[in-house]
Amino acid sequence: MTRILLITHGDLGKVFVEVAQGILKKSVAIDLLSFQEEQSQEEFSKALQKMIEHYPQEDQILILTDLFGGTPSNLAIPYLEKNRIEVITGLNLAMLLHLVAGCNTKSFIELCQGARKAGLDSVVRAGDFL
Repeated sequence: MTRILLITHGDLGKVFVEVAQGILKKSVAIDLLSFQEEQSQEEFSKALQKMIEHYPQEDQILILTDLFGGTPSNLAIPYLEKNRIEVITGLNLAMLLHLVAGCNTKSFIELCQGARKAGLDSVVRAGDFL
């Protein structure tokens, strides 16, 4: 089973999930972990470790973070594990919708590659088309 874990600053992940559910008109199976301003990196790291250990070993985990180089991604990257745990930074709505739509039908590698592509493809300079 592939698990999707959003790790963001503040409540950004919660808002992304709420918007995705509104667009799709259904609830989505996404886990959230929020780094709060008043929280220490040590506290956050322990919470992340506990969450990852909670998943069955046979599950694959796709971690999405909001900003490369930010605390959520910096603390998630050490958990990278080939073919089991991947981290994709630069979370956007297109990426999340792609994952939710394909989570039950695509392989872990296809999901990871597709999420990155969907995220990149959704970044458009409108003036290029006018």
